[in-house]
Amino acid sequence: MLLKKLLGEILADMGFVTKQHLEEALTKQREMHKEEVLPERLQRTRLISEARLATNTTPALGQILIDMGVTTKDQLDQAMRKQENLAEVYKSLESEKLGAVVEKCSIINSTLNIAEVLENIMKYANLVTDSSASTLMLLDEETGELVFSVPTGPKSDKLTNIRIPPGKGIAGWVAANEQHLLIPDVSKDPRFYGKVDKITGYQTRSILCVPIKTKSKMIGVLEVINKADGVSFTEEDAMLLNFFANQVAVVIENARYYGELKHKYEEEKQMQEKYAEIEKLRALGLMTSGIAHDFNNMLAIIAGNIDLIEIEEDKDKILKKVQIIKKTALGSAKTIKRLQKYARTKNDALQSQTINFNSLVGDAIEISTPMWKDSPQEKGFSVEIVDTLAEEEPVVLGDDTDLREAIINMIFNSVDAMPQGGEIHIVTHTKNESVYLELSDNGTGMTEETKDRIFDPFFTTKGITHGGLGMSMLYGTIRRHNGSVDIKTAPGRVQRLR
Repeated sequence: MLLKKLLGEILADMGFVTKQHLEEALTKQREMHKEEVLPERLQRTRLISEARLATNTTPALGQILIDMGVTTKDQLDQAMRKQENLAEVYKSLESEKLGAVVEKCSIINSTLNIAEVLENIMKYANLVTDSSASTLMLLDEETGELVFSVPTGPKSDKLTNIRIPPGKGIAGWVAANEQHLLIPDVSKDPRFYGKVDKITGYQTRSILCVPIKTKSKMIGVLEVINKADGVSFTEEDAMLLNFFANQVAVVIENARYYGELKHKYEEEKQMQEKYAEIEKLRALGLMTSGIAHDFNNMLAIIAGNIDLIEIEEDKDKILKKVQIIKKTALGSAKTIKRLQKYARTKNDALQSQTINFNSLVGDAIEISTPMWKDSPQEKGFSVEIVDTLAEEEPVVLGDDTDLREAIINMIFNSVDAMPQGGEIHIVTHTKNESVYLELSDNGTGMTEETKDRIFDPFFTTKGITHGGLGMSMLYGTIRRHNGSVDIKTAPGRVQRLR
């Protein structure tokens, strides 16, 4: 905006400094601001007091230019007087016209939809200056060309996306010099780019063109053509359009930032959805492998015994094989039941009853011991369970079947961790009306990565075909009973599950 020109820009207009010097000074100013860090809690009274006592009133950019040796204090004073004169021009504007501009800018600021923003900009640019046509041209940062983005007026449909080469025409001069230009009669100005009129068949008589900038960055120009009443544009029109263009720049950048953030949000959302889908497929793959492993074993037993029955003549042996098939089939049904249990949530209704906890732990030890001792893959090593149970029988409320199975799963987790055998210690005690069960072993321990995933469904360190629901069901059962699970372990050290 004309009124809000930096002193450096005014010094450049007056020929006291070059644009290169100005850019260097602005860079130093930005570095100075970057180094300033606001206190965590802003002490407003202290900051205001310090500012009131400050004696150096020289503008920061002006002082930088003086320190660089490219301007003098006298030249800076002249630039400041010119800035004050611009303020006087601003004060002389008719309040009705200024009020209209402020009103239009507030309407433009009411939306972040870029298409709506651009439409409103051009609609109100004509109203502000009483022009018969206008064009918003945005700067292509790669080529330096000005692109007709939103033209209005007669034959405007022929101008969309027309490009003006860098520095060509009135608009090109404004973009290159970053200051407004008012041409009462374009036929007398050699900078006029007549090719546009040839495209539209529209005759341009007078032009007012202002730069659109954000801080020190050019983003385009705003050009109005031919006053509706046939007279030339005035400096007052230039002031109003500069004011308008300043607001327009802010709105365009806000709309752009909003669009970029929205696009980034959509990209991140899509990435999250893809990641979630991958995790679902991974979990499904693990689950499928685990279930397939269990059922393949069972089906192999059933099919093998059926084959033997077909060739067996001894009725007692046939009956024994039928019993094996029956037991295996019941085991398959149990696997389905475990899947159903796993699908429960913490809020699912429990089949609650009063349970003597020590007795429950004893049952779990008694049931699990022959199961792993008789298992073929466990032969050849010895595991001993040592229990130290609370003297007074702890009592809990819950589902005894689920809790018993959870404890059995804990025991088997420890057995798996001791391929060479060892001891499992089980302790029960009470504290603050809570009942605790601690299980420790002298097995191989776990890495942090394994520890983090031990409760994942079908997770295993023994290969994808060995996964199961045991530890995942354990965690779900304890959570449904309003409890928690704590694991302390490290590779090569005793692990403890509590």
